[in-house]
Amino acid sequence: MSYQHHLLFGKKNFTIVLIGIGLMVLGFLLMVGGGDAPDLTTTYPEDTLYGFRRTVLAPFFVLAGLGAQIFAIFSKSDAPAPPEKVIKKGSTVKKNYSKNKKRAKV
Repeated sequence: MSYQHHLLFGKKNFTIVLIGIGLMVLGFLLMVGGGDAPDLTTTYPEDTLYGFRRTVLAPFFVLAGLGAQIFAIFSKSDAPAPPEKVIKKGSTVKKNYSKNKKRAKV
């Protein structure tokens, strides 16, 4: 019997995963900020530290990326289904039920 490997995710799922990763990276970059870093030992720039971009917009992108990841996991895959295993005529499959009965009684 030959083993055929198949993926659970299709191209659509991987595309959504990459979009989600991109949204999360964008959110973290927005949280970091940019430009000149203020000297926090002498001044406390509240408008920079608690601005709309760092407190609302960046977490929104991170959560949107996580939502995209969840959607990618639960959405139906477009990958082809694995082939069914065919049992040849005349072959027997042995099952040992006696051990399970003994365990169930104990």
